[in-house]
Amino acid sequence: MRTLTLRRVSLRVRPRLWQSAVLLGLCVGLAMSARADIPAELYPSIETTVDKNEITIGDDILCTVKITYDPSVTIEASTPGMELGQFEIKDVRIGTPERDGNRMVRKDVYVLSTYFTGDYTFPPITVKFRTQSGEMGEVKTDAIDIHVRELTSEESENLTIRDIKPPVSVVGRSRWPLVSGIAAGVLLVSAGIIWFFFLRRKDEVEVALEPPLPPHERALMALQALREKRELLANKQYKEFSTRLSEILRVYMHGRWSIAAMDMTTEEILTKLREQGISPAMLDHFKEIFSSCDLMKFARQEPDAAKAIGLIDLAVHVVEMSREIGRSVETFPQEAAVDEAAATNRGGDGS
Repeated sequence: MRTLTLRRVSLRVRPRLWQSAVLLGLCVGLAMSARADIPAELYPSIETTVDKNEITIGDDILCTVKITYDPSVTIEASTPGMELGQFEIKDVRIGTPERDGNRMVRKDVYVLSTYFTGDYTFPPITVKFRTQSGEMGEVKTDAIDIHVRELTSEESENLTIRDIKPPVSVVGRSRWPLVSGIAAGVLLVSAGIIWFFFLRRKDEVEVALEPPLPPHERALMALQALREKRELLANKQYKEFSTRLSEILRVYMHGRWSIAAMDMTTEEILTKLREQGISPAMLDHFKEIFSSCDLMKFARQEPDAAKAIGLIDLAVHVVEMSREIGRSVETFPQEAAVDEAAATNRGGDGS
């Protein structure tokens, strides 16, 4: 029984091993085909040279990378490997491409240095390129072996250590004219600020004393302008018409009763109007206007021109009637006295 069980297990495992081998072969083939997409003649050739393979501590090494490539290829970048070891790149000088027969040549120079002694290897430099068809590739330089030795006793004795230079006194023209000019400029700016904010206040106060138009007059002017804008109804732009009519009344209510109606729904507006003691008849007029505007704006109702003009007439009526209900928040004391006197005269005439 054990032998039969082992054979069954081996029969199940072998197809999986075979499938894994096939998948591995496909991956290798795809990788080789991906590299084979770029012809060999389009790969740049790289030649790396250094000016010296042996230096002392702190000396500079000039590493020159000569890149020869096809004119149809674009050299993207040439950067050293991430692991630089004990080396420090002090400068990189990217050369200007020059034509050499049917090839392009570019020479990049890397200035290297280190402050540690011993034998070191500067890592390869990766050069990335792009073909004319957009395929990306890269090539790498060879590693560079560099020996860093200590200074000999003779070299150490010949070193010249210079002392720090003493402070240098700067002799020049007196700075008093510059300081005086800056001070005069500051005084002029200060005088201008004082004049702008204090001496001009008198003129600004006089302008502010002129009373603005009361809310009902602004509303009536806006309704008349909407009435004269006949192209809205002629072109069946009912949404624009209803939006403008609703905004006129909402702005009026804000100035008249301090109701922030711009962001309210129709029901919220009617609730606020009831709190102001609006008569039921006047409340029905407001409800009819706002409900009609909602139907035109949201339900895309298309009333005839006569009904739309009738809504403007009704809005004019409610503005003219509601201005008698109380004093506007923007009414000045002088206007309140005139309105009270007029109301008294009308009451006396009625009696």
